Amino acid sequence: MKCSPYLVPNLRIALYYVTGATILILAIFSLGVWGLPLAWPALAMLLVAAGYTTLGPAIYGKRGGRLSPLSRLLLAPTQFCQYLSLLYYRRQCRPWDEVAPGVFIGSMLTRKEATRLTEAGLKAVLDLTAEFSETPDLQVLRYHNIPILDLTALTPAHLTEAVQFIQACRQRGDGVFVHCKAGYSRSANVVGAYLMAAGICRTTGEAIARLRQVRPSIVIRPEVRNSLRQFEQMLQASCWSKEGER
Repeated sequence: MKCSPYLVPNLRIALYYVTGATILILAIFSLGVWGLPLAWPALAMLLVAAGYTTLGPAIYGKRGGRLSPLSRLLLAPTQFCQYLSLLYYRRQCRPWDEVAPGVFIGSMLTRKEATRLTEAGLKAVLDLTAEFSETPDLQVLRYHNIPILDLTALTPAHLTEAVQFIQACRQRGDGVFVHCKAGYSRSANVVGAYLMAAGICRTTGEAIARLRQVRPSIVIRPEVRNSLRQFEQMLQASCWSKEGER
C-alpha cells in the first residue's frame, strides 16, 4: 500500500487508535480463545493509526467516490463507529447551508437529501472524506474528492486544489456542495479558504466569523485555524508578488 499524497500526519489521533488497539490486544491475551473476536477491531484500529502516521487515506482505497471492498471488510469495526458518529453529529445541524452564492457546506447526505439538492440545481460536489463512500446521486455530478482523514486540517497545497475546483465550478455558474462527514471541520477549512481567495472575507478571522454565523455548529480547532492562517499568508504573498511585477 503506497503512501497517499493527501497524508497529513496526526500523531494525537493515531495515539488514540493505538491505545484502543493495545487494550484489545491485552484483552485477547487475557481471555485466550474467547478473546479472538477482538483481533478484528484491534487490527482495524492499528490500520487507522497507520493512516494517521504513514499511509494516509490510502488505507481506505477510495476511488471514484467508493471505498474498496477490502478496506470496507478490514475496517468494518472502525467504520461502524464512524457511522454512529455521523448519525450523532447529523442531529446537531442542518444537512447543508449556503455560505456564499452557489457555495454550500454540509455533511454526508442521504439519497433523499442528495435528490433535493440536485433538484435545486446543484451541479458539483467536493468530497473531503476518506472514510465514506459518496452518496450515489452525487457521484454522477461534477465530482472531485480530496480524501483527508477525519479530525485533520488541510495543508496549503490541499486548500489550493480545493479552492481552484470551487472557483472553476463557480466560473461555469455551477453550484458547489463542499462536505466532509458532519460539515463541521474539514469542509469549514476549505470553505474558509475559498471565502478569502474569492475576496468575500479579507482575513482568517472574518472567514471564521462568517462560517459560524451561517453554520454555528462548525468546529474550528487550532490546527484548522493555523491552516487558514497559512493560506491567508500565501494569498498575501501572492498579491505582493503580483504587485511587485507591475
